[in-house]
Amino acid sequence: MHEPTCHLPATPTQLSDPVRADRRGGPRRVRARRHARVAASLALIAGFLALTLDAITADKAPAVFILAGTWCAALTLALCVGVASWLLPSPLPSSSLARELGAGSASERNALVLPLVAVALVGPLSIHGVISLLLGCGPGPIGFDEWVMASLLIVGHAHLVFAILLGRAGAALADNTDPMSAKRTLLWTVVTAGVPGALLYLIPPILTALTGAVLLPVLYAWARRTLAAERALLAR
Repeated sequence: MHEPTCHLPATPTQLSDPVRADRRGGPRRVRARRHARVAASLALIAGFLALTLDAITADKAPAVFILAGTWCAALTLALCVGVASWLLPSPLPSSSLARELGAGSASERNALVLPLVAVALVGPLSIHGVISLLLGCGPGPIGFDEWVMASLLIVGHAHLVFAILLGRAGAALADNTDPMSAKRTLLWTVVTAGVPGALLYLIPPILTALTGAVLLPVLYAWARRTLAAERALLAR
């Protein structure tokens, strides 16, 4: 599994012209983007909890509708919070804001870890939901709803391990240390899914491996490129 490497700039550089430093818009853009990502992540995590509760209580709410509503809410919230954050002026000058948002800051770490955790929780079931609809399984209580319930019961612990490992990888990147590789993350997730998945003809571990192989390269690449892009904006 190939992992693209991106140069991650260190803390924002000091500009020689203090007037220009206090007028640059990069820090405001970074702040707005991070606020938007955190808001969307919280919506996705809330959607996963709603989906889990729906499966545990055997409610009649179609799982595919919960997933669709979760993604719509996350996108809407991200747009609203991002625009509001951009329009709301910061009490700090741009140079100070850049240092506050710089490499290794809580802002950078949270805005990277939370999206990775949120997508790790919701992403696999979302992929399964799209495939279910394409196969014509429908959103009713028979079909995808049963699949979600079985998935959470059998490999729900693997979903949590997947999310934890991705969150740790994001934190490592924010701290300028080498994260666990995507291959090892996938391996540990599949091994976790094998208990008790191995007792069910290896179907859960195989499906976990296929889903993880789709998500992991995308998420690792996104994390590296996001860090590089935002640190470059802060350094302007």
